[in-house]
Amino acid sequence: MELKPAIMNKGNMICVTERAKARVKAQIALVEEILIDARKLERLKRHECKACFYNGRIGGSAMTARECMCCGEIQYYGSTATDVLCMTCAVKHKLCKHCGGDLEMRTRRKEWPVPEMEGNND
Repeated sequence: MELKPAIMNKGNMICVTERAKARVKAQIALVEEILIDARKLERLKRHECKACFYNGRIGGSAMTARECMCCGEIQYYGSTATDVLCMTCAVKHKLCKHCGGDLEMRTRRKEWPVPEMEGNND
């Protein structure tokens, strides 16, 4: 594959500079939103940690079935961007439904749940 060289003129350089500034501004806004947990009620309703809730997801366009990592109940999703827990287990164990980590991102919690289904690997 061969690409044509970019055209070096003032208009193009201003355009790409403005796009770069916009990307940085968007990243700063996202960080501020995460820091203040601006949509905390919505995040907790979905039972997700800040990392999973505020960052986008990319998934393939395919109906996907996945077992809950805790109870083994099959969950169905409209894409390949699936959660690792069912809502029941996420709420019961105060874990992020999407990634399975602590809902408040604490690594030093005193008790961590164990799988409810047999044959689940650590």
